[in-house]
Order: sequence, then structure tokens, then C-alpha cells
Amino acid sequence: MEDMDNPINSAPHRIAILRGITTILTDFIDSTLSSESEDEIEYIMHTNRREKLPRLENYVENIVPVYSDQKFKSHFRISRGTFEYVLTIIAPKLKRVHAGLTMISPEKQFLIATWRMATPDSYRSICEKFYVSRATALSATRRVVKALYDYIGYLYWQQLL
Repeated sequence: MEDMDNPINSAPHRIAILRGITTILTDFIDSTLSSESEDEIEYIMHTNRREKLPRLENYVENIVPVYSDQKFKSHFRISRGTFEYVLTIIAPKLKRVHAGLTMISPEKQFLIATWRMATPDSYRSICEKFYVSRATALSATRRVVKALYDYIGYLYWQQLL
């Protein structure tokens, strides 16, 4: 049972938490943009020397599903149950609503973004692990961060209940 007299449950505390989360998400987006600029410079310098990078095929489809719950949490820094719960909420925002190229699954987008936020790995290593291009990984991460931001109040309130 919730104790309404607890200062943690107060409106100012909740607002402070939401502001903190907003700051973290904003800092993440800003750092993504600066690392993107570094990646663009590196790309321009090596445009003529394009080589096919080795990638791990079907990691999400074949390897992640057989992870134990403990191993899943150690890799993605989120429990499988929480991951699946949040995915059900944000999945509609991760799907294309108009015709175009086939998008990667909402699950794969969320896994890529979670990996990016949970580890210090570069986009290059993330692309190898998830078998996607750098643009796809960056777009997926941005879509997930935006979806999380759009539902931040709902997700936060669910935690209090």
C-alpha cells in the first residue's frame, strides 16, 4: 500500500524525476548527434575504401530468444518482463504507418536502442551485432527514445501503482 505522506510520492518529487529523465534523454540525443558527426567525418575520409564489414546474422531472431532471463538482463540491463511490457506500449510508434521500405521489427529496434543506451558500444559494433546499417541503428534508437519520451508520464505512473 502506498504511503501518500512519503516525500517520494509527492508531486514535486515526481516532477523532479520527470525533469531528470527528460534531461537524460536530451543529453543522450545530443551525444548521439555529436557521435553521428564523428561517424560522418570518418565515413567521408574512407569513402573510397568501402569494405564489407562482418556482421552477426540472426542475433535477435536466433540467439536473444534462448537467453535465460538472467543473461538477457545482464546484456540489456533490463529484465525480459519489463522489456516486453514497455515494448507492448511503444511498439505502435515503432511501425511505419505509410508505404515504404520494410522496417525492422519493433522488438529489434527496441533491442538496438536498449543496447545503445545500456553499453558504451559504438554504432559500428552495434551494427555488426544486430546486422543492420548505421543509419538503421541510428534511426531505430531515435524512434525508441522518442516513443519512450512520448509515454514517459504513463510509464512513470505505472511504476507508482
